[in-house]
Amino acid sequence: ALPGAAVDVVARGSDAVALTTSQGSALGGFDGVLGGEAVNADVFTESFEGTAAVAARGGTATLFAYGYTGSGKSHTVLGYGEEEGMYALATQKVLDELDEFAAWRGGGGGGGGG
Repeated sequence: ALPGAAVDVVARGSDAVALTTSQGSALGGFDGVLGGEAVNADVFTESFEGTAAVAARGGTATLFAYGYTGSGKSHTVLGYGEEEGMYALATQKVLDELDEFAAWRGGGGGGGGG
């Protein structure tokens, strides 16, 4: 935010919030908020699953995590222990989409597996 600028909610829907500063600068918005019980798979489903499917069809996608040190970016993106991260989940989604496309075309699998 800009120094000394107050932040106001300028639009609120059931699943999105738009923000602006008192000086009129748009800050962007939030697509949603997940609770403390959410796991990486929930974050993936809510934020990136559709984008990964588009990438499998030839589109482009970027998975980027931003936040304070210690806020959980690496845990979410890379995973930890048995919990897969966003990169692994996105890779599996792309491979699954390619398998579905190959099956639709009648050409067999694309190498996804599970």
